[in-house]
Amino acid sequence: MKAKSFFLFLISLSLINPLLAQIDPSLLRRLPKDTTNLLLNLDAVYNRPFIGIGKVPVALGGYVEANWQHLGTDGVSEGHQFQMRRLTLFVSSTISNRIKFLSEIEFEDGTKEINIEFAAVDFEFHPLFNLRGGVVLNPIGAFNQKPGWSQMGIY
Repeated sequence: MKAKSFFLFLISLSLINPLLAQIDPSLLRRLPKDTTNLLLNLDAVYNRPFIGIGKVPVALGGYVEANWQHLGTDGVSEGHQFQMRRLTLFVSSTISNRIKFLSEIEFEDGTKEINIEFAAVDFEFHPLFNLRGGVVLNPIGAFNQKPGWSQMGIY
């Protein structure tokens, strides 16, 4: 009889012991997530060759596409030829933690053609909710996926 009561005592202890255990309430609290250092969902467009100076919130960048030739036949030179096909300038600014600006101005064939390829302001209200407004070059299928600077191998 003593063995049976001892066995029942051990079973009751094993069932009651988890009920007596204490849980640290700090483990159950949800800590707010800091989203200020996260990149915007739209940040892929800002992956361009930029140069920033110190803590100035404006960065400049760009690329040039040019050709140079020196033609000559049998020691007779036709001279040098230089052609500036394209000059593209980027200006980017982080206005605040949640507001960014980017513009891309393109000069083609010298200055015969000047285009604003891209000029947009991005607003991040939440990491999952962003708005972009401006002159935006949207990728459509296989077109406009890569701008000229990425096709030239400048990253």
